[in-house]
Amino acid sequence: LARKALRQYLSSKGKDLTLTPEHKIFIEDYMQNRIGNRLLKLGEVVSFSESLIKEAITEAQKLTDAQLQNLTQYAQLVPSLNY
Repeated sequence: LARKALRQYLSSKGKDLTLTPEHKIFIEDYMQNRIGNRLLKLGEVVSFSESLIKEAITEAQKLTDAQLQNLTQYAQLVPSLNY
């Protein structure tokens, strides 16, 4: 859900941003951690606020090269992040 929300945000408001797949993995985790770790019910709707998405992007842009390198192993598992 976080991946879908990020993709929608970037396609409508974040066209000028340059985010690597590693940044996107971080952003997805950041957003998921903010809403909590629980099971969803069938038909349940979960939304992410624009302010949360912006906050996650800001935090992702602060990552060091070493942190981004560490995220590479996870980003490689999700080829759909290359958007």
